[in-house]
Amino acid sequence: MPRAHHSLSSLRVEEMMTLNPATVDITSMVQDAADLMIAADVRHLPVVQHGTLVGMISDRDLRSYILPRPEKVLQADEARARMGRQCRCGDVGRRHHGVT
Repeated sequence: MPRAHHSLSSLRVEEMMTLNPATVDITSMVQDAADLMIAADVRHLPVVQHGTLVGMISDRDLRSYILPRPEKVLQADEARARMGRQCRCGDVGRRHHGVT
């Protein structure tokens, strides 16, 4: 565990970095990378080729691939309009807190 410092300006990267991080080979399947992230409890994996760092893959990369593309995501106003047709949002909060 690193010693407590009063500011980041006095802390060297080597004092905080992860030694011998889990890595994934560039030819690995994305599912294998996702499984390794979960098993190692990390959000980023260095990607290596023949032992040389060639990139990084992150949980954000995985989420952005799985989630809908931005053009398919509802705009906030459209989402509120749809919610308004289904229920009155103010009523939901009052019911949740026991107020009728």
